[in-house]
Amino acid sequence: MSTAADEIVATLAAAGVRTVFGVVGTSTLDLADAIARDPRMEFVSAREEEAAAHMADGYARATSRLGVTLAHVGPGALRQMYGVGTAWKDSVPLLVLTGNEMLPATDLELREGYHVVDVLELYRPITKATMQLREAADASHAVTRAMWTAASGRPGPVLLDLPKNVLKQQSMRASATPVTDTVPAARIAAHPAEVRAAAQHIITAERPIIVAGGGTHWAGAHESLASLATNHDLPVVTTDGGRGSIPEDHAHALGVVARQAGDAVAQKALANADVILVVGAPLSDVSTFEWSAWPDTSTVIRVDVGPESGYKGIPAQHHVVADAGEFVVALDTELRERDHHRAGDWHELRAQLEEERRACRQPGQGELERADPWTVIDELETALPRDAFISVDSGMHSFFGKKLRVLAPRSYIRSAGFGAMGYSYPAVLGAVEGDPERRGVAIVGDGCLAMCLGELETAARRGSRVTVIVYNDARFASQQSHQHRRFGGRVIGTDFRDTGFAEIARAQGVPGWTVADDAGARQAVREALALDGPSLIDVRVDLSVHPPTWIEGSGDARIGETGEER
Repeated sequence: MSTAADEIVATLAAAGVRTVFGVVGTSTLDLADAIARDPRMEFVSAREEEAAAHMADGYARATSRLGVTLAHVGPGALRQMYGVGTAWKDSVPLLVLTGNEMLPATDLELREGYHVVDVLELYRPITKATMQLREAADASHAVTRAMWTAASGRPGPVLLDLPKNVLKQQSMRASATPVTDTVPAARIAAHPAEVRAAAQHIITAERPIIVAGGGTHWAGAHESLASLATNHDLPVVTTDGGRGSIPEDHAHALGVVARQAGDAVAQKALANADVILVVGAPLSDVSTFEWSAWPDTSTVIRVDVGPESGYKGIPAQHHVVADAGEFVVALDTELRERDHHRAGDWHELRAQLEEERRACRQPGQGELERADPWTVIDELETALPRDAFISVDSGMHSFFGKKLRVLAPRSYIRSAGFGAMGYSYPAVLGAVEGDPERRGVAIVGDGCLAMCLGELETAARRGSRVTVIVYNDARFASQQSHQHRRFGGRVIGTDFRDTGFAEIARAQGVPGWTVADDAGARQAVREALALDGPSLIDVRVDLSVHPPTWIEGSGDARIGETGEER
């Protein structure tokens, strides 16, 4: 006879789950022990719950499999929420397991329980569903239901709360029929009439374009998207979350449409399009320039795996609820059967994109004992493997880091919808857990890394093949830029003491370099990437180098003194 904890682990393992990320506590010790006793399973211990959730998120994005997290009751569950919210905003499927006190103590109307908060209510806005296991006999059923919900339709996190007395109870019910941990849990085919209508719009269009979002990754639509574009001479732009949907050196790739650090050529192509096929993209304010990226006269065909995107953001003339991969294959087939061939007049934009990328890398004034931020990007483009995991955190450094080309599917690991600081380093650690043969690089600011420094020890313990590159300017540079521009140079809360991140890394078992010139930066990148394990490069960046998209890309640049949009 097994306990509920045993049944939960057995169900996870039967579904294909092999890795659980988390931080143990007294409320989860029975479940952690069940993981330890199952030879199929491995527990990756993080130093903090938020980081564990980011690791599970990165693992899911890299593998297109369910990420699983485990957190302690109360404080642990709340610390994990930042990471779960990040996954929610980017539609990342997570099974979020939280321990709890004895079941009676969770009734907050009748009792005051130590550690206890209403975790189900707190998580409700950032999950697809919240569940609590109240009877041991339901253990396998509850896990199966939670996994299916997370991975079906538009993916997302699901919370399963586990009172510790229920985990200890005997479970005599046979395990539920297992689902798998692959995403999607089920595929929805497009109706043939919808495919025919979309094909007709493409055929009659003068300037059609494809916008590919993160949904293409979960659908595994990368090869079929490239085939559609190539067979019918259709240009493709991606959202930030959709990067890697098509290699960015592909002849039909026209860059990234994004308010911050996007490509002007991509925005220009969208503004001129008469038919826009949006595949698996949420059309947020960031990817649509506050929902003004194209004229009202454009015909928009929107394909999404869930109906909840319908008539949200920019209005579309056609809403198709279907798996992105299924739809793209069907559309390609329909166009070929109708013998559709076209030669678009957009190809000069491809050359303009390459010129734009070269032109943006302008040097600064050459501050002494400082490295040009572009030097790091140039060296990474030369030295990184094509399929390396790339993650860029949020801040001024991202305007440099996001110009690094993404050349392989599921290789760009970024908090696109939430802009979560402190996400990138633990997320890439999770990605390499899912595919240890691939190398990872996290480009972060000093403010971002300070939020997850404990995970340097995790990287050393796990031998993670991840290099973290810190753009160190001892400040929240993006916010300080706003302060200088808006408040006459008055600064508050954005300056810090100098931090020696390389010394901290070495103290935790990670090789580290501190560089303050271009030659040192290039050499450090080469040496770090040659290691078969973790590394850190602390780059003292030249503050006089500003990315050309910064001021025009800043959200408040379009807001006047009264707070009204300009």
